[in-house]
Amino acid sequence: MRSWKTIGLLLLISGTLLGQTRYGQLRAWHQESLMANNGDEKNKAYADSLWFGIQELVEIGMGISVDSLPSISQVELKGENKVLLSWLTRNRAAFQSWGLIFDKKTMKIWDFHPNEAASLSDPSILKKMLSGGKWPGMLVYEAVAFKRKNQTLFLLIGFFPGSDNLNYKHIDVMSFDKAGSPVFGSRYISWEGQKIGRKTFRYSAQASMMLKSEKGEKRLVMDHLAPASPELKNQFAFYGPDLSYDALEFNGEEWIMIPEVDLKNPGQDQGKPGKVQRFGPNIQPRRDNSAGNK
Repeated sequence: MRSWKTIGLLLLISGTLLGQTRYGQLRAWHQESLMANNGDEKNKAYADSLWFGIQELVEIGMGISVDSLPSISQVELKGENKVLLSWLTRNRAAFQSWGLIFDKKTMKIWDFHPNEAASLSDPSILKKMLSGGKWPGMLVYEAVAFKRKNQTLFLLIGFFPGSDNLNYKHIDVMSFDKAGSPVFGSRYISWEGQKIGRKTFRYSAQASMMLKSEKGEKRLVMDHLAPASPELKNQFAFYGPDLSYDALEFNGEEWIMIPEVDLKNPGQDQGKPGKVQRFGPNIQPRRDNSAGNK
């Protein structure tokens, strides 16, 4: 007769092998769902299979292994006992974003579908709050927790590969209502005199934008974006970093945008002269703030 230890070990091995098999299947589905030449119907079938497969793993308590599924972004929502998963698929026209929030205590899932995603290219969503399944569709790669009046909120940082030679980086404030459901776009960001709940940055797909939190500090730092030349203002496919930096700092009440921060000498942040622009053929001696990404 087998001991309980032996049975437990066999169950563990069996579960591990099952998980590895399942991960392999999910990886294959995800890879196929990102192929542009499959056709929309086939890609949708792979995307749906991936969606249900991820939900199944989460519901049975296996979670998602970052190493096994590196293309699925997974961020902890600290203080809420929840995890936010997000990933991309595509059809022939564009990429699509999917996501879910899983409450590890209650086992509840809030899911986010592409057809409920607000377009990051739409300036009208700047001050809108999104709930009831509507969300800012993106691949979330960081969630910065902050407290305000005994409520835990999160500053989400994400990426979305756009069309027309554009990419997007995005910041969004997420909170939870009294029923525990996620709400996006609470207006706790002060950006150039405006109270907003989200900020989108549009830039050339050939460029790369830094946008991240600083470890141990309630501050986000980011590349300032500018056009390759003044006549290309508001043509965001020609925007990229100009070698100067901006920041968002939390003051206990809201996140304040601070222009022209000095990452090497923080004490010299405000009032520092503009820096040399080196993106594109026309180098400007000082940064023109009017040319920044609005």
